[in-house]
Amino acid sequence: MKTIGWHSPAKINLFLYVTKLRSDGYHDIQTFFQLLNYGDIIYISSNTLGNINLLTRIPNIPNSKNIIIRAAKLLKKKAQILKNYSQKVGANIYIKKNIPIGGGLGGGSSNAATILLVLNKLWKTEFTLTQLANFGKCLGSDIPLFIMGKTALAEGTGNILYPIHVERKWYLITYPKINISTKKIFSFLKLKKNSSKKHIYSLLSIPFKNDFEHLVKKNFLKLIL
Repeated sequence: MKTIGWHSPAKINLFLYVTKLRSDGYHDIQTFFQLLNYGDIIYISSNTLGNINLLTRIPNIPNSKNIIIRAAKLLKKKAQILKNYSQKVGANIYIKKNIPIGGGLGGGSSNAATILLVLNKLWKTEFTLTQLANFGKCLGSDIPLFIMGKTALAEGTGNILYPIHVERKWYLITYPKINISTKKIFSFLKLKKNSSKKHIYSLLSIPFKNDFEHLVKKNFLKLIL
């Protein structure tokens, strides 16, 4: 079978406010997700051996824990449980990695979403976008955004989406070669002092801010200088 390259886009948060620490340990946020034309390219072909093979080595991430492998296995499991899917299918996956790891651009979530979308097509599991988004959110809060594939305002953990049309713009993005774990930055105690929640669309009419900006500058700027 011919291997096709699939675009796996990056995203930026034009604003981001942390509004609540939830009882499950996650945070509620309000954010503006802007999808970019820039991203990774993932080459995927199905196989009939049942193996899921990631042919690209991602630094510091064992294949068994890679979100790409986890997404493929999740889709296969859901198909077996919900659709009595018994076909012995697998996938060979190669990724041309352009999105920096730990850069806040959503690379891992985007990759997982691309895997779910493409394998749903190749394996003919026929899940809806809503079902795929619900599967994906247990792997990463940003995955529903990439499943739906539209720039959006978001609430909840980032899973409640309000697609929005915006004028085409150019963004200059610099990467200082510093990896910042999303999990780590959310764990900072100061984030418990939350921003007040506002009507999501009203946030478009005030200057955009990011609740992480001060914390990132304080804790990571010294690594650049």
